[in-house]
Amino acid sequence: MEYHKKKIKFDQSVHFFLCWLTCWFLPQVKPVHYIMVSIKSPLITSKSVVQALPRGLELELDVTYHDNSGRAFAATRTNLSTRASRGDLIRITPRSKSATGEAVGNASFSLTLLHSGQTVLRLFDPSLTTRSVDFVKLPIEELIFPTKVIVLSTSICDLRIACPGESIF
Repeated sequence: MEYHKKKIKFDQSVHFFLCWLTCWFLPQVKPVHYIMVSIKSPLITSKSVVQALPRGLELELDVTYHDNSGRAFAATRTNLSTRASRGDLIRITPRSKSATGEAVGNASFSLTLLHSGQTVLRLFDPSLTTRSVDFVKLPIEELIFPTKVIVLSTSICDLRIACPGESIF
């Protein structure tokens, strides 16, 4: 673990009694040990277990960098790359703003599930010395099905044409 030799001033403020309060801290410079992907999903399910993600779903991926003790870095230089085993099933675009409108870092992606199938998304940073990699398995299926089964002789709707001045009922 290295420490910078130069102290960085953190906060300086004047309080009610005209006293100056100054805080100093020594920043730690550590190598990235691993990266972790967190997925924000708008998917809400009942108590049943969903085996796949619905086609057309948009997910937000946030990547965080961690040191050897598991603490997330507040800032790091990133050169994040993505690769999918089946690139035709998903569309990956970098995000500049979150759903709430606040700015996000360059380690955030928007992921759209285009077609049914199964793919594995690999997120990696080749600039790191540890070659940190994280994988996300994405099973994609059609999850919206009709609630009633319609047979050939079933009447779907009853069309009645009303003449002017007549009631349908």
